[in-house]
Amino acid sequence: MAKKLNFPALAPDSAGHIYNWAVSNLEEGYYPNTATFGIFYAGELAGAVIFSQENARNVYLSIYSEHPKWCSKKVLKFVHGFCFKVLGASVITAMVSAQNVKSQNLVRRLGFELKGVITAGRKDGKDCLVYQCLENQYKYKEK
Repeated sequence: MAKKLNFPALAPDSAGHIYNWAVSNLEEGYYPNTATFGIFYAGELAGAVIFSQENARNVYLSIYSEHPKWCSKKVLKFVHGFCFKVLGASVITAMVSAQNVKSQNLVRRLGFELKGVITAGRKDGKDCLVYQCLENQYKYKEK
């Protein structure tokens, strides 16, 4: 019997099912779909990364997960490479719930800086924090 691999793996969402699943669970805003990748852990869908690019310079990053093991150096390096090398962006923008301290800590550790607050920016009327990161600030670079 084949052993299940217990590390995150990424797969493109060509049919849009992963995107729809993630967006239906996300609280904030608007998610134009430039590209979506599913994050799989032990063979099961654990999360999704949505890349939204409305202009050449900026990529909006949205991540939804139902499993704490989604976050690995492999996934974080992929995010860097896809945003800066594939899409050619010069900045990544992430909107984080003001109540989600774990996500705030993660983006800060990755090199993102707090740029502002969108008052009542969530569907539930709570605030959103806007973080941005330049390529040279991102901590887990793809080589």
